[in-house]
Amino acid sequence: MVLSGVSGAVGSGQEAQPPTDSLGSLKREVDDAKAAFNRAYGLEPEPRVETLWRAYLSKAEKNSLKGLEALESDPKSPEAFAFLDWIVTEQLNIDEALRERAIGLLLERHATNPKVGRLCTVLGYYGDASHQPTLELLREVSDKNPDRTARGQACLGLARLTWNKARMLDFQHEENPEPYHHEAERLFEMVVDDYGDCPDLRKIGVRRARETLGESAGDELFEMRMLTVGKTAPEIGGEDLDGRPLKLSDYRGKVVLLTFWASWCGPCMAMVPQERALAERMKNRPFALVGINGDEERDVARRTAESREMSWRSFWNGGPNGPITDQWNVQGWPTIYVLDRDGVIRFKQVHEKKLDDAVELLVEEAETRHK
Repeated sequence: MVLSGVSGAVGSGQEAQPPTDSLGSLKREVDDAKAAFNRAYGLEPEPRVETLWRAYLSKAEKNSLKGLEALESDPKSPEAFAFLDWIVTEQLNIDEALRERAIGLLLERHATNPKVGRLCTVLGYYGDASHQPTLELLREVSDKNPDRTARGQACLGLARLTWNKARMLDFQHEENPEPYHHEAERLFEMVVDDYGDCPDLRKIGVRRARETLGESAGDELFEMRMLTVGKTAPEIGGEDLDGRPLKLSDYRGKVVLLTFWASWCGPCMAMVPQERALAERMKNRPFALVGINGDEERDVARRTAESREMSWRSFWNGGPNGPITDQWNVQGWPTIYVLDRDGVIRFKQVHEKKLDDAVELLVEEAETRHK
């Protein structure tokens, strides 16, 4: 979709733009459409739910565009920041070009607004690590905002996006990721040193909330320093789904595929057939598949493992926010690690054929060393 600037005058064939004092009504119309979808979800027939979802998306994009065009003609509107913040932080499903347009206006006019902190946390988690206006906005807020908490959120968001860029390059093997690793570590350390006591304002999509920016940055630094490729995996100790003692080091000498899974995680369940096939193919070879389960109830996890024929053992984590996921800074499900026979992390977040290839490579290495 090509987005134009301010619409022409009435009578030109284009719809007139609303005055900026009606931005609140544009938001309410979208929020009402979203609420109608939420009420129907899981209760009404699927065709009705799909219709409501499409109606919400259509209203969100139409009203976001109307509001943006109005703001471009009236940059001093008192409702401007609230409307732009709403687009970026709450309308995550709309056309990406609209969100980019809102970010551009925020960069141009609102980087010094003390209220911008919460928006920076959302950009840090959901922003594009390659989108320059997003990075520029975070840098501007970090450097120039008068509010210390807002500066801290921006610094943490910039650190996360920089690290995301490094991890993407790790995966693609097309560019040296080390400069991004070093810059991300520097920024995380800055958060701990300069903003560690500031509250973490992240409230959207949180499974593991942290109270302060120092705690959040500390989690990221631990993962960066202890859970990256080439590091020896930390010990995991606990119980399996049947209450029997279990330690990760029990599998030293074998290649370990470590998967964080839960019955409520669709992608996790979609991986099970591949995992079953891998476990069968690697039978009698130096390989072990080990799960870490994130269900709230142990019985649910146990029944799921039985019904899906998951013959391998899984640690019981006591829910998605238990001690193992807390230590390993798990942000998404499934999370995948492949360890070599010495317990060293050799691959991370590999899927499908790349996962099979990674396991085969390390098992062959283990067998060659054994000979």
